[in-house]
Amino acid sequence: MKILLLIILSFAIFSVATAQPEIFINEDNFLDLDTVHPGIQDIQLQVKNLGDEPLVIESLGASCSCTSYHLENYTIAANDSSLLTVQFDLHRVTGERHNFLYFKSNDPVKSKLDFPINLFVYRDLAVTPKRLPGKFNIPANTDIEYVFHISNTGKKDIEIKTPLQPESDSFDIIDFKPEKSIIKKGERVKCMLKLNFHENAEMVVSSVKIPTSSEIHPILDMEFIASLKDRAKK
Repeated sequence: MKILLLIILSFAIFSVATAQPEIFINEDNFLDLDTVHPGIQDIQLQVKNLGDEPLVIESLGASCSCTSYHLENYTIAANDSSLLTVQFDLHRVTGERHNFLYFKSNDPVKSKLDFPINLFVYRDLAVTPKRLPGKFNIPANTDIEYVFHISNTGKKDIEIKTPLQPESDSFDIIDFKPEKSIIKKGERVKCMLKLNFHENAEMVVSSVKIPTSSEIHPILDMEFIASLKDRAKK
């Protein structure tokens, strides 16, 4: 009887001594989102605790400022899980991306876990530069010319259309001249845009919206900043 009690006691002590949390996300220890389009990309993951002690997520971070996240519970009971929602802002991202989520926890084996998330952002249109250059100390009622290029990186021809009327009353679109309105796949087209800033404009932070026949980029949003000369001196 004493021997049996000793065996049971030894097993109980061993179980307590080896009890520990274990962080687990998936079998591959990475996530491949394959090809995605520009914009907001949302994913959800289950952060699991496969151990037999509570798992405490001490900190959570991301490798890219384009990434935001929300973890429902930072303390996860044994054999339980917590929902992790991750959002990628891919409006200005192109091509292959390798992002990481960084977990720090009380898991004694994987106290620091780097979780890769791979994706490819596909665009059928690329604009250079992505934003129009800033114009400062410009005279009122002066036509300002911008030059940029639009490339068709997709698989079919794309039409570039007339810009929409500005939402701001601080400027007018005087002229817009692409080298050609239909951009064939693989082509790069030079575009000229002419704006006129009104006297009531002080500091203008706005954009010119150019419609296209692209399914991915139905609107090219050309952002810019400008200020008038006499206003800037005050």
